[in-house]
Amino acid sequence: MGASIDEVLAFARAAAAGDVMEIEELLDQQPALTDEPAVAAMLGDDEQLAGLLSQDSSGAGRDLRDGITPLFLTCMSQYGGDENDWSDQLVSCARLLIENGAALHTGPTDHDLGGRSTPLAAAVSALAHAPLCELLLESGAPPSDVPALVVGVARQRWDCIDLLLAHGADWNTLSSDGQTATLHRLLDVGGLPAESLQRMILGGADPNLAVGSLGETALHIAVRRRRVELIAPLMESGAAIEATTTGGMTAFRHAVRRTFLDIAEELIRLGADTSTTPADELATALWSKDMDQAWHLLLSQPELGTTGPPEERRLLPDLAAMNHTEALVGLIDAGWELDARGLDGGTALHTACWFASEDAARLLVERGAPLDLRGDDHDCTPLGWVAHGSVACGGADTRGAEYARLAELLLSAGAPLPGPEDRHDHSQFAGAAEAVREVLETHGWSTAE
Repeated sequence: MGASIDEVLAFARAAAAGDVMEIEELLDQQPALTDEPAVAAMLGDDEQLAGLLSQDSSGAGRDLRDGITPLFLTCMSQYGGDENDWSDQLVSCARLLIENGAALHTGPTDHDLGGRSTPLAAAVSALAHAPLCELLLESGAPPSDVPALVVGVARQRWDCIDLLLAHGADWNTLSSDGQTATLHRLLDVGGLPAESLQRMILGGADPNLAVGSLGETALHIAVRRRRVELIAPLMESGAAIEATTTGGMTAFRHAVRRTFLDIAEELIRLGADTSTTPADELATALWSKDMDQAWHLLLSQPELGTTGPPEERRLLPDLAAMNHTEALVGLIDAGWELDARGLDGGTALHTACWFASEDAARLLVERGAPLDLRGDDHDCTPLGWVAHGSVACGGADTRGAEYARLAELLLSAGAPLPGPEDRHDHSQFAGAAEAVREVLETHGWSTAE
């Protein structure tokens, strides 16, 4: 019997980690793995791969699952480490796959730095494999590959970055969804040293490029993500301090609305206009728990935030994340939209679930917050944010009981479990903390897709 897709993907995880002992154990358990083109390629066995493709060339372009192809897995493999012979064989395998029709642009949607990945990004990420990158580029992979540029800078793979630039990469190329560019994505996900930022800008990255539906510049994102150490370097590199988003938001207003006082002080030091609006004053009052001032503003100007731009309407999700129930009651009573979007496109219930803000989540459920709403950056329901948050949110390992109670709260209120076809949801649930999985299973969820 041939190897299953799950067995191939288990092998791929071991190969990507360079875990030779695990690889050998898997091969002992299932010898048929070597009959899979993806496995032969990950092993760098170009003779075996050539034989398999001569029998059936369609294996080169097979989509194993959700954009994971043999070429992508080959580029991720670290089986042979830095051995020169194995490295040459890996390039030979990649060439065979490409010659037999492997797609150069296809990769999974859930890359570890966010967004869609590609074989080129995998080659940069795994071993900073310049010969493999060269092959992909010469075969037609676009050099302005945002995932490859992002992971290259994040992991300081400058030899590969220089190779992409030599082939014509443009720092200002937008991602496949048109929502971000390399500099902006790195500021969003974090881990960008000032030296790398300056190197990118000297190489042509535009700090004033407006990206996404909100029209944010690099400075807006640095403020929103509280990258205070990068504010001055951005300004020194030409970032416009008074640039506005499509909703009219300046960097200073962003900082004030979130009470990021360290960033506000830095922007003032650098000459920012300190003008604010009544909507900003409402946000400040709510964050500081000055409910008298907040109610005064809401009663005198009831439209505040409910008719403004998305940057103002995200106040509800932001407060939910901090479990600020008194403020949530005030905004909901004032007509605030329960489906207003905030962090990563999530609603207030999504963000409360991510941060294990139990009181906020319970209030939102009682007030009728949608339990099945998606449309966020991760295409998940609030229950999915509970599952992923239980292992990925900072400090989640100390809050297992809170996440389990949240799962119970949502399911008891009617939150839907995924159907057999919802592989993404099943994957999120399967990766949840044990206490959360137990609640899911009690309500009828099974690991079987």
